[in-house]
Amino acid sequence: MNSLVWALPFVAVFGPGALAGVLAIAFRSIGCVGKLFGEAFDTAMNLFQWDRVAAILLAIFVVVLVAEVPITALRKRII
Repeated sequence: MNSLVWALPFVAVFGPGALAGVLAIAFRSIGCVGKLFGEAFDTAMNLFQWDRVAAILLAIFVVVLVAEVPITALRKRII
């Protein structure tokens, strides 16, 4: 998605400013990085590079864990 499309909801929530722009670019970049991780995981699987496959899976696990722990804590505070 284009960064401008991502910027529209962030501008609606946070108002025009640097925060909305940074969040729009960050969300667009997350998609690009995810696509690159998928391609790297595919390239490694096809070439039987199991050490790279393990490293990619570990990196994905760590990112999910790092994102999930604070969100779960925040959810417990809200509920």
